[in-house]
Amino acid sequence: HIPREYIYFAIAFSLAVEALNMLVRSRNGGAAVADKSENGE
Repeated sequence: HIPREYIYFAIAFSLAVEALNMLVRSRNGGAAVADKSENGE
């Protein structure tokens, strides 16, 4: 059984990364530094 704190930390971390990603994209005019479309995904 995985402790709840690990789940909450993973969710909070992913939300923080996504928020940072959106911030970077809005500053660059829609072009992220490492865009997934360039990697073939």
